[in-house]
Amino acid sequence: MIVGQYVVELILLALPNAARNSIADFVVGTLFAPFLAAVVTLVYDRLKLAHGQQPEPGTAPGTTPAGGYGQYDGG
Repeated sequence: MIVGQYVVELILLALPNAARNSIADFVVGTLFAPFLAAVVTLVYDRLKLAHGQQPEPGTAPGTTPAGGYGQYDGG
């Protein structure tokens, strides 16, 4: 993230410092947030498997929820 922020700041070098930092934080945060969320989810599921628990339906790669997407099972 730090490297991405520096690259965006170099691109926006003509702007004042506060605007350049704010825009760089927003752009880099927007690009990296989904990646970080996926990493945290995968680590959580791997830890659950390592401790003998099953991951939630639909969270493990290649699986789908028990009732399918968009269906309510009453639970």
